[in-house]
Amino acid sequence: MTAHPEIKADQTLDCKGLACPMPIVKTKKAMDQLQSGQVIEVQGRTVTVNLPPQPNAYQEIRQTNMGKITPNEDEQREMEIGPNRCAVHDK
Repeated sequence: MTAHPEIKADQTLDCKGLACPMPIVKTKKAMDQLQSGQVIEVQGRTVTVNLPPQPNAYQEIRQTNMGKITPNEDEQREMEIGPNRCAVHDK
């Protein structure tokens, strides 16, 4: 379904069900093939399978945002990075 029916897409890219970063990678590759003035429609859905309902440090983040606690720099870094450190380079 086109978000703006008055705009006709020259190409439609189905990214439904793809996990990040694949929709971005596929969109970039498709955009590189477009001519000036052409329109691409990217179809997708948010992939939320296997995601926790909240981040691991959810309560600490809420308390920090409400001003109830003031974590030091190391604690802030740990809340930001979380347990998935595969793509994070610290220092």
